[in-house]
Amino acid sequence: MSTLLPDTPEAPSGWNTPNHYFCETVNRDGESVRIQLSFSAHNIPDGLRAQCERIDALTHSGPIPAGWQWRVTFKTPSVPVSGPMDEAALFAGLDKYLEGVREFEAKAANQSFLC
Repeated sequence: MSTLLPDTPEAPSGWNTPNHYFCETVNRDGESVRIQLSFSAHNIPDGLRAQCERIDALTHSGPIPAGWQWRVTFKTPSVPVSGPMDEAALFAGLDKYLEGVREFEAKAANQSFLC
């Protein structure tokens, strides 16, 4: 993703980092975990915002709300984590979904309208 969305050290993101995207591991309810690719528009340069919006269009058909600050552009299915869990099974599930994130990144990189 760093090739598609280069760092902007002069304009830190909402995470106070030079990159405006993160792959996040999300566990909101203690029942399941998923991986999501999120964008932060805090301090984002116009060209980078436009690039995020082009990538987002790969997964969302509707218009992006004007003035957006946070955007989840891609998320995997959830891996159940409630009850007794085999650590190897959990990591195998997360590895499988991380591969899905990588496939999405490759799909985005192959779009001629990007960059």
